[in-house]
Amino acid sequence: MEWLDVRTFSFHFRNLRYANGRNCSYLCFWVERVNPWSSDSSDFGVFVNQVYPQTRQHAEISFLSWFRAEMLSPDEQYEVTWFLSWSPCLACAEQVAEFLRQNRNVTLRIFAARLYYFWKPEYRAWLRRLHHQGTLVNIMSFSDFKYCWEMFVYNQGMPFQPWEDLRENYESLVEELEDIFRNPVERLGVPSFSFHFRNMPYAYSRNGSYLCFQVERLNQCSSDSSDFGVFVNQASGHAELSFLSWFLEEKPSHDEQYEVTWYLPWSPCLRCSEQVAEFLMENGNVTLSIFASRLYYFWKPEYRDALRRLHDQGAFVDIMCFPDFDYCWENFVYNQGMPFQPWEDLDENYEFLVEELEEILGNTMNLLKENTFEQQFGNQRRVQAPYSRRKTYLCYQLKRHDDVTLHKGCFRNKKKRHAEIRFIKKINSLNLDPNQNYKIICYITWSPCPDCARELVNFIKSHDRLSLHIFASRLYFHWIKKFQWGLQQLQTAQQVSVAVMTHSEFEDCWEQFVDHQGRPFQAWDKLDQYSESIKRRLRRILTPLNENNLVDSFRGLRLGSPSPSSLRSDPR
Repeated sequence: MEWLDVRTFSFHFRNLRYANGRNCSYLCFWVERVNPWSSDSSDFGVFVNQVYPQTRQHAEISFLSWFRAEMLSPDEQYEVTWFLSWSPCLACAEQVAEFLRQNRNVTLRIFAARLYYFWKPEYRAWLRRLHHQGTLVNIMSFSDFKYCWEMFVYNQGMPFQPWEDLRENYESLVEELEDIFRNPVERLGVPSFSFHFRNMPYAYSRNGSYLCFQVERLNQCSSDSSDFGVFVNQASGHAELSFLSWFLEEKPSHDEQYEVTWYLPWSPCLRCSEQVAEFLMENGNVTLSIFASRLYYFWKPEYRDALRRLHDQGAFVDIMCFPDFDYCWENFVYNQGMPFQPWEDLDENYEFLVEELEEILGNTMNLLKENTFEQQFGNQRRVQAPYSRRKTYLCYQLKRHDDVTLHKGCFRNKKKRHAEIRFIKKINSLNLDPNQNYKIICYITWSPCPDCARELVNFIKSHDRLSLHIFASRLYFHWIKKFQWGLQQLQTAQQVSVAVMTHSEFEDCWEQFVDHQGRPFQAWDKLDQYSESIKRRLRRILTPLNENNLVDSFRGLRLGSPSPSSLRSDPR
């Protein structure tokens, strides 16, 4: 059927909350091939429930049968839109979900005039399953009814006339649908994650967006220190805006510091970027890290500018790498105990997107907030109030031999990728002139771990004209032998020096890397005393008393003639 008559449409599509005597269901569809080179790129029409005993079949199943037989090809991408008088029943929802699971090249949008048995738990559950699987499920609005009237109704040129309670019923049904979807949800299904988070540089038919989040209170005294979940795009707004609304309702305290982490299939759109930047400006006690699987319209100047504004406002923006996908799989997906299996081109796509993001952000650098600097770089033995975990931050300046700064930036540890490793990768990407002399000054909150120390040594060995000067605020596990060994390896490497930050280094770090608004650096209580204590500790590590040192020391005492055995060197 290609057209509906006016009376059928007006009766069956009226968006009553509770509709009696409307047992039949109609499906108006539009199918579009995404491939622009296809000569027959779209199709449309109407299906209706078959009520005869021999051919009894709902409109949704009739569509799937027709689509499989007439259009479906594994080599093409399809965008399918349905306008339904009723949302799908249990059996139809199950079959539609299975069809979408088997055909990842098809995306489906459903606009329903009414919700079918929306008060029954099993019907709500199946709508949620469709939604979480990536189907956009929405309530028909005035513009949708008008579109259907013009596209699918034999209207004889008459304009669409809305009924009296259309808007009121629409708002009521939207509210009901949002309650069904219960944002945020706990986890994603495997098909939704595998399809929507795949990091293709150019991704078609992935119109839905998800937001996997983790919120951490930095106040260690809090009994409820973290929260996590998944937001899905709603009719009322994108997942990012849904998160902001939820956060402001659930985490209202301005006396606590929050670290928020997002994992997104798409980087934020223009409107979301603007509102997130405004949110960060108004909530200085919140830091936000955004890890995106893909970049949304990254070739358009206005989208690039939006990412830069977010970055400048203090949001940490990065591309998801293998450890991030693995972390999401473990924490946000109903994986049934299965390990994450990376797709073939994951690393290659990651490298492409990282280069694109670095080109967008250029040499811009997130300045640290004052409280972040004081909490993270503070060299006190005990964490100061408000109590928070001290993480690794690495601030660096790349300078020419004449002391001109060429590049500077700040990294912090990212899950399974330490700040030092990210720093090495960044410097390598700059393609320094091998015939020029350079030096790098690093201010780091914690001294490097053994693995990072080894990587830094290998890095400096591959750059003959580069010197590295590391200033650490604190020593990381300084009482453990292998951590001491890492520092010794760094110190003995040519072109590397390891030292402790003193007042002058803290002041320079403040001037270069903190958004201080013109305020001078104010030393905290006992800063110099703590620095001296840490310097003595580092000196003992870098000049260990070995057996030969002891022999030499005893010789210096001149207590008697040395024995012949003491003159022999230690065979080890």
